[in-house]
Amino acid sequence: MLRPSFLVFCAFSSVLASGAFLSSIGCSSSSSGTAPADGDASDAGAPCAEGFQPIEDSGACTAILPATECAAGTSPAIGKTSCVPVGVTSCATGFTKAASGWGCDALVSTAICSGATREAIGSATCVPVGDCNAAFPPSNATIFVDAAFTAGQIDATHFAAVDAALASAPAGAVIAVESGAYTGEIIPKASVSIIGRCAEKVVFTATDATTTAIQVGSTAGTFSFSGMTFANYHGAISVLSGTAKIDSIVADGSHFAGIVIGNVGTKVDITNSVVRGTRIVATDPNSFGLYVGDDAWVTVENSSFADNDYINVGVSGQGAATAKLTL
Repeated sequence: MLRPSFLVFCAFSSVLASGAFLSSIGCSSSSSGTAPADGDASDAGAPCAEGFQPIEDSGACTAILPATECAAGTSPAIGKTSCVPVGVTSCATGFTKAASGWGCDALVSTAICSGATREAIGSATCVPVGDCNAAFPPSNATIFVDAAFTAGQIDATHFAAVDAALASAPAGAVIAVESGAYTGEIIPKASVSIIGRCAEKVVFTATDATTTAIQVGSTAGTFSFSGMTFANYHGAISVLSGTAKIDSIVADGSHFAGIVIGNVGTKVDITNSVVRGTRIVATDPNSFGLYVGDDAWVTVENSSFADNDYINVGVSGQGAATAKLTL
């Protein structure tokens, strides 16, 4: 005896809410002939899967979902009649719940900071770069620079300009730079630490916009620069060899890059610093707040790169594909 043929149909429903696509499929069957014999499984009807419920008088199933549209930060979920949270539900220190309801936003100054201040996660106002009230000079200083020194005060360890101090500084020297207005370039020939009183009060301004304020070229060594501002240079700091620490530095209004770091083996730590206002000029179609390339390794903490033309922070694999930047 021939069995009757059956047409299987599926009910497909979908929900698109808050970026999530949810679908449900319910299947049933209809006969094109007489009813099946007793015991035939096609007539029994399978129960609905978890999270689904039967559609009355249809033999099909539909997803259990919230009856209303979900609010921001929540999403429908199969099997739930209430919306469920999506993503981060508790913001980390320094962050606040986003106004959109999705995720968290950093709490920072809404305006670009200026002078010797910077944006800081967790602060709605600008914070100072360095502490002008800290004890100065440091106890380990061996050479002293003060723009206000008179000719009679200058000797083998006291200078009116940093470049003059570097000319006679031995390897390992610690140079303390007192408050004042300075110009010129800083080009160390051996390991050295240069410590300004603070970025607000030790300000270097370029007299030649094609120069770089601090240049560490082929000299392999250990360097440290802190507590200074560099304004309107072609580049504020260039480190192309050795190991360096840059702390509490302000680079403002550079014409190519605030900080450039490159070459195999070069390692630099940047902390509590700010690079802003780097501007593209006719001779330099590109500009960077921070540029890392050619296998250099750089770590940046508690620092700000803001309002720089072209790119705030850039990493290039040109020449070597292992340049590394940790933020």
